[in-house]
Amino acid sequence: MFRRILFPVESAAQEPQVIALVRLLAAYGPLDVTLVRAHSRMPESNALHATSAELDQLAARLRSDTVDAHYLLEFDSAEGGILDAAKYTQTDLMVLTPHVRHGLDSLTHPSITAKLVTNAAAPLLIWAERTAET
Repeated sequence: MFRRILFPVESAAQEPQVIALVRLLAAYGPLDVTLVRAHSRMPESNALHATSAELDQLAARLRSDTVDAHYLLEFDSAEGGILDAAKYTQTDLMVLTPHVRHGLDSLTHPSITAKLVTNAAAPLLIWAERTAET
């Protein structure tokens, strides 16, 4: 049912979670996975190269599990970049792995997940980060 999967990836710390979820979903049939990272502005070339290499390595790891995987870099707000990538790839399912924010961090970095819940054209699978408290 869901073949074209979009995974927004904010950092390398999400790699184990993304790999585990892709393996879980791949058990139900072939997947075409797009990893996307949205930047609000064009990063410097060193940072852009590092981001590209990081996503390329993650896509390669997924391809070694026989999953069709590639990545996109979007230069827009996080929400806008993710929505644009979903439209471009004709995504069947967006998998979000939000992390818990506390205190001032929650005020200065509003929830992208909350924005996507109201604006996404594709269904969302929200896989919450596990903390020591949960």
